[in-house]
Amino acid sequence: MEPGHLISLLVCFLVVSSATVCMGEKWPSQASSSLSHEKSAESVRTFIQSSRKGQLLYDERLRAAKFKERELDHHNHRGLQLHASKIYHSGERVLHEHETDPSPHGISRAVSLLEASFMEGDALLAFKDGIRNYSAGALVDWTPDKRSEYCSWSRVTCNRELHVTALHLSSLDLTGSLGPSLCNLSYLEELHLHQNFLKSEIPPELGRLSRLRILNLEENLLHGSIPKEVGNLTSLQVLNLGSQGWDFNGTIPVELGQLSELRFLNLGAVNHRDSEKINYMTATNNLRGSIPRSLGNCTKLLYLDLYGNFRLTGVIPEELGNLIHLEYLSFEQNNFTGAVPHQLGNLTICKYLNFRGNALQGHLPVGLANLSRLVGLDVGKNFFTGNLVHVSSTAWSELLWFYADQNSFSGTFPELVFSSRNLGALVLSYNNFSGNLPADLGRLSSAKYIYMDSNMFGGDLPESLTNMSLLTSLKVWNNKLTGTLDAARNSTLLEVLYLGSSDSIHNTFTGRLTDEMVRSWPKLEIVYLDYNAMIGKIPTALGNVTQLKFLSLKGNKFDGGIPEELGDLKKLQFLLLNDNELTGKLPASLANLQDVEMINLELNKLRGSIPYQLGNLTKMRYLMLHSNNLTGEIPPDLGKLKKLGCLSLYNNNLTGNIPVTLSNCSALDRILLSYNSFKGQLTHINFAGLESLLVFSITDNQFSGLFPVTLWNCSRLYWLDLSRNQFSGMLPKFDVLNAHLHQPHSQGLTLTGLRVLSLTSNHFNGPIPSWIWMLPLLQVLDLSSNAFTGVLPRNLSGLVNYKLPLERKLNRGNYYLNSRLFVDISLRRGENILGYTYVLHSLMLLDVSGNEITGELPKELGTLHGLKYLFMAKNNFDGSIPTELGEIIDLSELDLSENQLSGPIPESLSRLRLGYLNLSLNQLCGPIPVADSFDTRLSKSFLPGNPKLCGDSINKPCQSFAFSCGGDLDLVSITKGVDSWSLYFHGVPMTAFAIGASVGFATVIGLITLIPSLRNRFLFADNPKMEHTQFDYGLFVRSS
Repeated sequence: MEPGHLISLLVCFLVVSSATVCMGEKWPSQASSSLSHEKSAESVRTFIQSSRKGQLLYDERLRAAKFKERELDHHNHRGLQLHASKIYHSGERVLHEHETDPSPHGISRAVSLLEASFMEGDALLAFKDGIRNYSAGALVDWTPDKRSEYCSWSRVTCNRELHVTALHLSSLDLTGSLGPSLCNLSYLEELHLHQNFLKSEIPPELGRLSRLRILNLEENLLHGSIPKEVGNLTSLQVLNLGSQGWDFNGTIPVELGQLSELRFLNLGAVNHRDSEKINYMTATNNLRGSIPRSLGNCTKLLYLDLYGNFRLTGVIPEELGNLIHLEYLSFEQNNFTGAVPHQLGNLTICKYLNFRGNALQGHLPVGLANLSRLVGLDVGKNFFTGNLVHVSSTAWSELLWFYADQNSFSGTFPELVFSSRNLGALVLSYNNFSGNLPADLGRLSSAKYIYMDSNMFGGDLPESLTNMSLLTSLKVWNNKLTGTLDAARNSTLLEVLYLGSSDSIHNTFTGRLTDEMVRSWPKLEIVYLDYNAMIGKIPTALGNVTQLKFLSLKGNKFDGGIPEELGDLKKLQFLLLNDNELTGKLPASLANLQDVEMINLELNKLRGSIPYQLGNLTKMRYLMLHSNNLTGEIPPDLGKLKKLGCLSLYNNNLTGNIPVTLSNCSALDRILLSYNSFKGQLTHINFAGLESLLVFSITDNQFSGLFPVTLWNCSRLYWLDLSRNQFSGMLPKFDVLNAHLHQPHSQGLTLTGLRVLSLTSNHFNGPIPSWIWMLPLLQVLDLSSNAFTGVLPRNLSGLVNYKLPLERKLNRGNYYLNSRLFVDISLRRGENILGYTYVLHSLMLLDVSGNEITGELPKELGTLHGLKYLFMAKNNFDGSIPTELGEIIDLSELDLSENQLSGPIPESLSRLRLGYLNLSLNQLCGPIPVADSFDTRLSKSFLPGNPKLCGDSINKPCQSFAFSCGGDLDLVSITKGVDSWSLYFHGVPMTAFAIGASVGFATVIGLITLIPSLRNRFLFADNPKMEHTQFDYGLFVRSS
């Protein structure tokens, strides 16, 4: 090839190339949806959008690339010149003349450009090699055989000199790594790789891309740290590293402070907000350490987001007050401490300022009141104190939402918010605000959301509330508000109404909920009026509020029947009318609530039978009808409720047996049927079908027959209460169990999670099977008042939970189970049987009293260090009291009375802080221990019986040989049935006891006389009704 021809060919090619910009599709701008802040953000937005444009016809770029490839190896010089001339004339007549440069300099420059161009193609191919998968058709044209056509590849943008300037590779489902090969694209200005699945570290080599203006890696799976080399990208304007996940866990490098051109910095999560703070968040990062003060040098920043790293700590640097162009600043969901620096008051054009979810404290700086451009301010979930900002008014004329919930703000209602006439959302929940709500609250006429729950506001709802015609959600529950609901009558757009109470601080709204009032709320979806003092009948107009999904009127004084019209609420999911004074029958129309998930009508005065039509409510998860006057049988149709999780029917007058169909309810986890008149056997129930069963409580009925063996197929069961029925026979052993199991567990017990086993007051007999002593989580075992025989095992190592001290059990407890389960149970305390609402992790009881068990007390009882109540009275135990019982450090009540125990009282018992002790009616001998005032107990702890005991407390001085354990003494007659209340006292002088007893007795008599509930409790104890609760010993709730 002659030099002149080559020069002509190259010049033609380069001129044509310079007239053509690489082609590609228009990719919509996605640098950040948050850069939408009018004028100050316009430059960033313009550059983001324009960088993705520059489009000529695809065939021009393709022809130019093909020409470049041909000119390297074509031997017909004249043909190449002619071919170049055609391209020259086809480019929209841009070129009109063909010139050549025959100088060696022209040839060198052209060859150098071609070599550089091929290097960029190789860099792109190397990047693709690191990608394992991508969406269909995404990178199919990135192939080695078209290496010279890289400017025509999809999603690649080149300049006039065929240098790659932008890559738009977002949302392509790319997997693989972000390798260092892209650092060879030295002219790259924009790199868009957001919304993919790249999993690697950020290559430090990217710091060599000195022309890079946009680096968008948001929503990938990157890990490691932010390379300090990113600080070398001095042209960078957009750095978006948000939403990588928990493995992106390094620190924020100080070198980011060198990015003087930076406008947009996202190190948090995707955050799309609208004016009402309805937002959507994706995965966060896990950056740690503090915010480098050097970020205060990035004075052109418009957007700074640190949301959701959780491990960012330290104080907020005051240098951030230098970022006077900021429009968006978020510290949300981190662990920042200290006070908010007053320098942030310099951010006078800031629109969104978010401190939520940190450990910030002190007062909010007064300077925040001057941020006149604020649209949204969130200071919620911190430790701020005082009455918000200490000013009477603010410049927040454009504020649309203000969140200050979950702090320790105090004082009266913050009237400074009245400066925000366009305020749409005001959230002051969970603070210590007090005083009456301002009479002119209605000045917030644009408000849609008013949340002031869990404070101490008092007084009535202000009448000016009628001016808030746009109000859609009002939450003021858990305050001290009173009066009627008339002020809310004009809120025709109301969708959410929370006026109830669930805490010790509660509202007491009065009056009636009228039909007229309900008709003014046609859009209501949620009504929560719990535990107020509302009276009258439930309005029938509620049946016309067709959008209603949640209706809770519990804990009021509503009377009359349940309106049939409630059955018209087709969207209703939760119906809670419990704890009122409702009468009449259950309306069958409730069966029309096809979306209902919970019906709670407990603690009323309802009568009649349970409608069988309720079996059609296939979405039902909770049916709670206990503590009424319901009669009849359980409808077999309830067996159709496949999603039913809780069936609570206790404290009624129901009869019959448990229907066989109930075993079809595989989701049932609680069956509560106690205190009814059910009868019959349970052996016909296939409990194997109740695979989710956690609690089965049927105490105080008339069930009979053998123990229902198939219960052991309920492998999740941890509460089994069959007490106070008429069951009989022997408890099954392992070989019997395994013969009936529907699921093969031949090598061990299935009920390893059982915590409560109460079989008291039945007619069970025979030896206690060994599997009971191998239940590792058992903590309440009540086998009392049966006819069990045999001896107790010497090995109690299987009772793992009994061996743990109380404080370890509190930490070990299952929070989910403990928080959702409050089931009534009757347990012994001293000489009495009391009803308790049991808190699972706190009580440890072992009661085998009232049986026919023989042999010695196992020494290993002393290893049950967490045991709190040990009752073994009224058996035939013999031998001595094990010294090891003194090792049960949490033991507070011990009853070994009415056995054949002999020998001395162990000195070790004096170390226990026993509130109740009964060793009477045995054959104990020798002196009563005197250590720790053990001998100052009343004589009823040791007498009657035990004729060879001696000590001052029983008026038998230990000076005679007759009281030694080796002497002989005629047995005295033993009188039983002695009042044992005095056994509770420990180390109290008799004089003080006499005075206290007199006062206490007078008080009890007065209470019994004056308070009907107590009178019924004491005079009619055989028919306990759990109505109200009070805390007892701080460990469990005792029903009064």
